[in-house]
Amino acid sequence: MVTKMRSWSITKCCGDESPLQSAIERMNSNLPSAENTLMQSACLSTTNTSRGARVVLVARGKDALDDAVSAIRATGGVAHGIAADVGEKEAIHRISGQAVALIGPIDVVIHDASTLGPTPLRPLLDTACEDLERVLAVNVVGPFRLTKVLAGPMVLRGRGTIVFISSDAAVSAYPTWGAYGASKAGADHLARILGAELQATGVRVLVIDPGEMDTE
Repeated sequence: MVTKMRSWSITKCCGDESPLQSAIERMNSNLPSAENTLMQSACLSTTNTSRGARVVLVARGKDALDDAVSAIRATGGVAHGIAADVGEKEAIHRISGQAVALIGPIDVVIHDASTLGPTPLRPLLDTACEDLERVLAVNVVGPFRLTKVLAGPMVLRGRGTIVFISSDAAVSAYPTWGAYGASKAGADHLARILGAELQATGVRVLVIDPGEMDTE
């Protein structure tokens, strides 16, 4: 079963009454994260490391990644960073292997790595096929590959939480947002099917739309 939640900020949706908060509390977490949302991930992670979670952040940009990890550690949290691109097939096993080596079995995966594609955004008929492929690789195929690697051990343990960060663009037809919107719609439905298939295993699938985000 998939739960889709709507919240105006990552901090709010991880409040004490949130099902995501109860899922993450006292768990190890692997947080694949795009560089432009690293500080939001750091905020979320700080909330949970104060409750005993250990986190691994993944991003392309090492400098921003180091800053986010330092921000978590400054509050006394346990955090590590892996510089990698979830959209690259060859990076998936390295990400999962390093994460498990750093903090042990992964109990929570949050897929919030994302790309809009080249800006300014263009109508679909003016969008290069290669640009669409890249958006799908980061927003859909990469999370799918990482889920395949990490969800198996969750099923064997009988517990785990997989979170997909969604967008209004997944359900609303915004002109020039075609590649991104299609990728988010695909990721949403991927999560729904995954939730249905894992319903009896103890592994939960959540889809969260955080609303407006101030990203770079």
